[in-house]
Amino acid sequence: MPLLPLNMATKLSPEIIIQILKNFETVEEVVVCASACRQFHGVWLCHAPQIIWTIGQRQILAFDDALMAVRATEIVLESFQKEELPPDPFPLSTLSGGVRKPSLKEFQQVRNFEHLAKCAEQIYQEGEEDLKNEIQRDQPDGTALWVLWRERFHSSIYRVLLAGAVLYRAYQEPMYLAANWGLPNFLKKYVEALASDDMSSEPVGGDELDYLMIFYSYNLGESGNVHGGFKTLAEFLVQQGKKRAQRQKLHAHTTAILPNFAAPQGLSDSEAAVLFIELCQLLFAVEALVGIQDRQPIIVNGNGSEEHGRTRLAPDLLYKPARTIPVVLFGTFFPEYISTPAAAADAVDSHLVATPVSRPSQTRSGVGFQHIYQFLYDLHRMAGRDNEFSSLNPAPYPHYQFFEYMFREYLGLRFVDSDFDCHYDEFIEDGFIFAERDNLLAAAEYAETSDTTALAALFEPVASTTGKT
Repeated sequence: MPLLPLNMATKLSPEIIIQILKNFETVEEVVVCASACRQFHGVWLCHAPQIIWTIGQRQILAFDDALMAVRATEIVLESFQKEELPPDPFPLSTLSGGVRKPSLKEFQQVRNFEHLAKCAEQIYQEGEEDLKNEIQRDQPDGTALWVLWRERFHSSIYRVLLAGAVLYRAYQEPMYLAANWGLPNFLKKYVEALASDDMSSEPVGGDELDYLMIFYSYNLGESGNVHGGFKTLAEFLVQQGKKRAQRQKLHAHTTAILPNFAAPQGLSDSEAAVLFIELCQLLFAVEALVGIQDRQPIIVNGNGSEEHGRTRLAPDLLYKPARTIPVVLFGTFFPEYISTPAAAADAVDSHLVATPVSRPSQTRSGVGFQHIYQFLYDLHRMAGRDNEFSSLNPAPYPHYQFFEYMFREYLGLRFVDSDFDCHYDEFIEDGFIFAERDNLLAAAEYAETSDTTALAALFEPVASTTGKT
């Protein structure tokens, strides 16, 4: 948008200037414009959040999801530096830009998250060269469908970061409170075993295991009180799904994705379909970004370690990052910095590089346990419970406790026991879930699922023939 002559700009009311600034395509253009005119600069200083909120939603895909993830991450970082746990309940309802408009600093942080999402998109698409054509082929709204794919992919990446921050307390709380329960050296032997690379013994003793079972996030069965963080995040995702279902006219192939054996609780069919789809998109994004069940994560550690299941590689990018972004990933539940290259396309070769967030000093034990990702695997290994942990086709790992809770509580679904890994591999084979059309999700690999979808094959009713609930 061309700048107005100075003599005209001085005659405009603040209300008119606000509308002019809101019509710029990017916030960066507004900053340039405001710096060139005193009248515009004054209005910008007074009304920046309102202007950023309007433009940001046009400029950045899933802008509000990114903003909420930024704010949630900041809450965790502040608590971490103070050697405290984040508040309970987590103030998730206050994070949207619709409640509190974003500052310029927050917008810049959103831009960093956007860049991270673009890097993840580039890395994922490197192995799916024909994905765009496959989604658009034979679809009358193919172009719009690809825009939807990108928006939902970015939204889901942001929700991986949001969920990691919101559930941080649920997974860090046992370590933080252990001394109060008479376990001052809680997990000390486990950490020593990790350091020596000797995992021949069980990760926890009997007293420690009994203590852990008090906390829902570490109770590998389906009993116990649900952690407040789970409920807070669950209710938020349900409300988001309801809003979207009520705001948009859903395509018939979108609502058809919900398995016909689902039993939604307090949701209309369209609301249940949106919730189911968005949970599955989040599940896919967790697997793509973090790598939990069996996918190789797209993040590597700067120190070259294999912590969090990452590849042993220390790339040069760590020493010359273009951006360094603080995050709390779902699955690791610990603050990290992710370093990225300047151009998202370069992330394909240079990867995303993680380093732990540190504190100047530590005066309290049990703050910021760094090994939750591996610890959950080791609990899974020792559990020997009734969901075939040691079978050739293992059940979902305990990192997915939140997903199991959501599918069971709101949709009457549970992950299948039989051939879970096979169906899961089929589901994460491609990214069609972000296009939200059941005709793109048709499964042909297994004769027993040829009449359904790869996605539906992952689930069975809670009251299934196995008798499990």
